[in-house]
Amino acid sequence: MSQRNREMSVQAGEHHQSMDSFSEDQLEIPGLKEVRSSVSSGITLIVDFFLYGNHRSAHVDEIVDGIQIENRAEKESVYSTIDPYADGAAKRDDGKPLLFRRVFPGQYQFLGFDGDQLDLTKKLTFRSDLLREAYSVFCGFVRKNGKEAEFKSKSTSERIQVFHANLQKAPVILEQAADNLRIR
Repeated sequence: MSQRNREMSVQAGEHHQSMDSFSEDQLEIPGLKEVRSSVSSGITLIVDFFLYGNHRSAHVDEIVDGIQIENRAEKESVYSTIDPYADGAAKRDDGKPLLFRRVFPGQYQFLGFDGDQLDLTKKLTFRSDLLREAYSVFCGFVRKNGKEAEFKSKSTSERIQVFHANLQKAPVILEQAADNLRIR
């Protein structure tokens, strides 16, 4: 496992622990990097594996080890995650950017990606319960103010930036999220 992947794993574990163990007295506004890392999806993790692990090609088993998937069902999902972005794959989606070339069964060559990896993720799913709830509270404010269409027209990375900026300006969002989680 590469040093970068170990660091990402440790950060994700620390992030999950710090974000889910909140108290009434102490709610820290997470940094943008922490919010972004909580949103990562399968495709963003796979692109990070290739970009930061300096891999030109890799077998699915190497990818699974690199992004630390232990669940058998999730291992199988690596194929379905990569294939829409892969030339030569049966399930290639022409609406998605071409990121990989299938060179052998289970072996993919990374073709590169210059954009923001979060923009590959359309559905925002947070690993942190607190951030997930804070995003829900924030989206409620967006709807209430009649800005939902404008907000939804933004890219994923832009929505995360707007969400984070609002967390900083209005800590009540995070406080409301924590209260909602305590009530459940």
